[in-house]
Amino acid sequence: MPTVNHYQPQVRVTELTPEILKFELEGTNLSMANAIRRVMIAEVPTLAIDWIQFNENSSVLPDEFIAHRLGLVPLWSEDIVGNMIYARDCSCDEFCMHCAVEFNLDELAKQEQTFNCTTTHLKSHNQAVRPACGGEHMQNQEINGMMNNYNPDDQNQDEILLCKLRKDQHLKFKAYAKKGLGKEHAKWIPAIVGFEYDPDNALRHTTFPKPEEWPKSVHSQLTDADDHQAPYDAFGDPDKFYYNVEAIGQLKPETILLTAVQALKTKLGTVLSAVSEENESDPLAIPQT
Repeated sequence: MPTVNHYQPQVRVTELTPEILKFELEGTNLSMANAIRRVMIAEVPTLAIDWIQFNENSSVLPDEFIAHRLGLVPLWSEDIVGNMIYARDCSCDEFCMHCAVEFNLDELAKQEQTFNCTTTHLKSHNQAVRPACGGEHMQNQEINGMMNNYNPDDQNQDEILLCKLRKDQHLKFKAYAKKGLGKEHAKWIPAIVGFEYDPDNALRHTTFPKPEEWPKSVHSQLTDADDHQAPYDAFGDPDKFYYNVEAIGQLKPETILLTAVQALKTKLGTVLSAVSEENESDPLAIPQT
């Protein structure tokens, strides 16, 4: 096996679509590779609805149920989230354009059949922030009366169902989306991130009771069809990592990766600065070489 220089990380992108980024990382260790994965999940800021005021809700669903569904609606915010500040750091009295984006919904069911209230009916005060499913691109369908044909079994349906209203039932509220991190709440998580570093289980970090029944990894290096896992390598060290970043809808997958790397660099820089200051203030500290 060729020797990998652990001080020269190498990245190779194998697939990039609007929703998925797959890449391979070499030249680092397992702890750093896992740190990148965790930062992509927990430290990349996104926008999500975090404050709701209900003015009218005569549907069968309680306010809390609808509020929970709204909070989990992914909001596309690629072009604006970097310029917004956290509400806790804003000097405004409540909400302003610098720390929040207002949404409104006001729907009264007038027809006899059930009315499906979806993310298409959610109106944003900032066109740069909109539901990732449903929104401005579906306004023509709404005008043409096509939005009430919601089919939960249709995988191509663009909008997210919020609730169903019978005739004369009314739903009206005002909501604000705020900037946050996945470590604060799952609604701010930007992507599902997985990675693999031992496709043939040579390190035995996982025990397969019946290896022959376990499906082979797409990254497997085994050439013999009768081999189901590589020989045990007791002194092996992971040196190649396969990532799969599946964006939820708030940001592009490449933006998630680049933002995560920058956040990790900032964290490491803070640690190094703290260590340097401590060494300078301690006359007995061992000088660094």
